[in-house]
Amino acid sequence: MNDVTEEKTVIFNPFGASSSRRFSERIITEIIDMLLKLTSAHIVLWTGPGDREYGEKIIGNIFAGNSRVSTTGVLSSASEIIIAMASCDAMIGVDTGSAHAAACFDIPELTFYSSNMVNYSRWYARAPGAVNVILDTGHFGNADENAVSQAVKSFVQKIKL
Repeated sequence: MNDVTEEKTVIFNPFGASSSRRFSERIITEIIDMLLKLTSAHIVLWTGPGDREYGEKIIGNIFAGNSRVSTTGVLSSASEIIIAMASCDAMIGVDTGSAHAAACFDIPELTFYSSNMVNYSRWYARAPGAVNVILDTGHFGNADENAVSQAVKSFVQKIKL
């Protein structure tokens, strides 16, 4: 009998719906690099149509040849988005939309929010597997890299990816 272990998949959504909810290339790279070091998971950079070229550039320039890192490609319908989300093992993101999609499937998720407490209190995911982190900034491009790194590291250890 073959002992085959199933590859885990982490969806990483660094691009939120507004220009203030977007991680910098440096933080995106750091998170992907950390996930590669701390897990054996496949990391999928979740990109919408407006960010696909930028996401592919980051992966092509920094993670070229690494078969454990990819982008989502074209997801042209709500059902394709739902299938992609439902088939992952964990999600890390900056947007409440992806957090709620993960919560629907009880997928462990780490979501970053700005220090806008009204936005957080109205939109944070309340699922059992949700880890919500409030960054001390209104703009994710200026986020404290150490705070982000520590949150990712704690999340990975908690869910044992």
